[in-house]
Amino acid sequence: MTSYPVWDETGQRYVLGPALIPAQESYGRDRAGNLNPTFELAYWYWGLQTAQKWRQRLDEPEKAVDALFIESQKNRYLASRHNYQSARLPLYLPGNGGLLSAVAMMAAGWDGCPDRPAPGFPNNGKWNVRWEGLKRMP
Repeated sequence: MTSYPVWDETGQRYVLGPALIPAQESYGRDRAGNLNPTFELAYWYWGLQTAQKWRQRLDEPEKAVDALFIESQKNRYLASRHNYQSARLPLYLPGNGGLLSAVAMMAAGWDGCPDRPAPGFPNNGKWNVRWEGLKRMP
């Protein structure tokens, strides 16, 4: 996200776009001139703030593990290993993917993570984490 803005020499500032199509998608023909659309600018700012908070927390391993086990209907996994949502939606593949991605990052790490094995798991001597074939997430 930090590499997306470009330096506007004339305005002496960083801008979002061009080429950028705003959320309402009705300005696609104007993509060469779209700069700092309101929604995208606000969402980009929110994303940077959130990333900074996550960086400061560095993903607090005890809380990360606790979050994986929160008692909630949408945090339930069936015998088939599918993430249950409701009777109408008995399996939710993005939930499965999110869980697998989170655990993979907790095990193998991510750019800027603590330099230790299984950096996303508590470093309290109670965890013996093993994995194969995972790579640190950029």
